Amino acid sequence: MIGNILTGAPVWIWPLLALLIYLGIRATKTRTAPVILIYCLPLLGINTLNSVRNLPQPDIAWSCFFLSYAVGAILGFLLQKRWILEKSGKSVTVSGEWLTLTAMMALFWMNFAAGFAEAVKPGLYNSPLFSALFALFVGWAGGSFLGRAFRVLRT
Repeated sequence: MIGNILTGAPVWIWPLLALLIYLGIRATKTRTAPVILIYCLPLLGINTLNSVRNLPQPDIAWSCFFLSYAVGAILGFLLQKRWILEKSGKSVTVSGEWLTLTAMMALFWMNFAAGFAEAVKPGLYNSPLFSALFALFVGWAGGSFLGRAFRVLRT
């Protein structure tokens, strides 16, 4: 079964996963980055909107998504304050943290799980619980990036 998962996924999935892991591990170290990079991170969360739109329980999915997106944005905004060491011009120095890797992996693996469930376990994919959990996880992760971008913008 694992072999089928690995070979059945589109080829571009694995380089994307490697890139996300690289960026996430890099985020665990203190670094200086262009602020535009921080401002672009919410695009990772917006990327999941199509997946939420395709869920079979749209009322549950959108309610859970917007609720957890707001919670994620608030938490991201609050947490980013402790990680910003200095903002100067078009760059920001931030301390290392694990939230970036966690949020990127949540977005990646939840989308992967949705595709897998839809193809292999349609009963699970069509359940209200799956729609709710999927939307909660991707909403929180995507929202955390938006909150962090707002904190950097406000600093």
